Amino acid sequence: MASHEILPCTPADTLEIARLERAAYGPEPLSLLMFGEPAPSAINARADKFAEMMGHPSSRWWKVMADDGKIAGIALWNFRTDKNWIEQLDGPEKPDEYVETGKEGLPESGYAARRTFFNWLYGVRKRRMGGKPHVLLNLLAVHPDCQRRGIGGALLKHGLEEAKKLGMPVWLEASPEGIPLYKAHGFEIVEPVAWTLAEHGGTEEDGKVESWGMIKEAA
Repeated sequence: MASHEILPCTPADTLEIARLERAAYGPEPLSLLMFGEPAPSAINARADKFAEMMGHPSSRWWKVMADDGKIAGIALWNFRTDKNWIEQLDGPEKPDEYVETGKEGLPESGYAARRTFFNWLYGVRKRRMGGKPHVLLNLLAVHPDCQRRGIGGALLKHGLEEAKKLGMPVWLEASPEGIPLYKAHGFEIVEPVAWTLAEHGGTEEDGKVESWGMIKEAA
């Protein structure tokens, strides 16, 4: 694996991070159904949301830069050191920020998909990690032009090293593409989910959504 310098993100990075996230995940049928086409207003709103999230005391944002000076990949982690973390959720960590129609320019046609996906997402975190201090990998994204260069693995390894220092387990939700990477770093699948987009406002051609809750126990 090539060596990649891990740097902290800053508030000045949020717009570029929002664009990177859309480039990495926007073409997927689920993202298009839930969030629609990436209009400039939606990208700007997402950047504002990232700025809010970056100010959360539990969050840690890291990035890897590409040779052209642009951000190649980012990772957002939440270090939840208090076992009562559920009671402390606020603002950007509440599911209704994503489920409600109208916020961040969210399309009404994607409401059913957002409700199903995010209710599972936030539900599985509470079921599996409620009452437990832990580290959450909230977002890992690498720009399509920079994928398969070890950037995602480097960002993952860095966060895992920080979690190990605290003796805390790590939780994440994985797509099919991410399973091999996470298994290679010691994660185990504990809760899978699958549902078809046609049942939630999409088409048969959109296929199905598969996601896996995964955990890496404290070393």
